[in-house]
Amino acid sequence: MLTTPIRERIIDHGTANREMLKPMLEIAAGFGINAHERTITKVFAKDGYFQHAE
Repeated sequence: MLTTPIRERIIDHGTANREMLKPMLEIAAGFGINAHERTITKVFAKDGYFQHAE
């Protein structure tokens, strides 16, 4: 379950170093979260972060 504290940790980690952008799924996996790509995308989008296509 993606609680607010977990969501905040994922967002903080994912945005901490803009020079080393990681895929959203990789960031979530680093926290032991195994969720569908849409779910992870929604977590980031809720805080205004979107992953651009490469």
